[in-house]
Amino acid sequence: MTDTEFAEAKQFWLMFQANETFKAVQQACLELVHSGISDASLLYYPLIAGIICLYGKPFKRSAGVGKLPIEMVPEEQLDLHKSLLVIRDKLYAHSDAQSVKFGQLHMNELRCYRWPNEGGYFIDRLNIAPSYFNLVAELAAQMTEKTQYHVDKLAKKFTYRAPRRLGEFLLNIQDQNGPLFTQVEPARPRERLA
Repeated sequence: MTDTEFAEAKQFWLMFQANETFKAVQQACLELVHSGISDASLLYYPLIAGIICLYGKPFKRSAGVGKLPIEMVPEEQLDLHKSLLVIRDKLYAHSDAQSVKFGQLHMNELRCYRWPNEGGYFIDRLNIAPSYFNLVAELAAQMTEKTQYHVDKLAKKFTYRAPRRLGEFLLNIQDQNGPLFTQVEPARPRERLA
């Protein structure tokens, strides 16, 4: 492969992966909002943690292909984007033993309490209202549109370089000296045409 072909293969992988991720985030946000599940549900915390972690995935370093540049995020959405990445990095994806402050809230601090009839320990969780995820869904939709543009553009280039024979083929993003596509065992069984 030439340097250009290898760089385009990596870019194609990155944009395709990001596009699939943003579609999943948008759908998850819409499902969360429309399901009526409240922030009091035991399912709420793991659901929002998953959504936020998934959103940040394309913006974190991926060995071999890099990450999406922040310049892809619409300027009017930068504050929301940055907030999501801070929440992801400081609260959900990692367990830093440092206090994280959001307004008057202090997250990640182990606190004890004693009142006249009770006592105990707790770590505050960031309670994000379900309606917040309408904003995240809109951002994910915009990111889907932006990455889809790059996927379509690169897919046209690869159409002429893709194998013509039947089978499943892996796009090579690991070895510049190897072929662009390598035939592999199908990951998904296909029904045979009669």
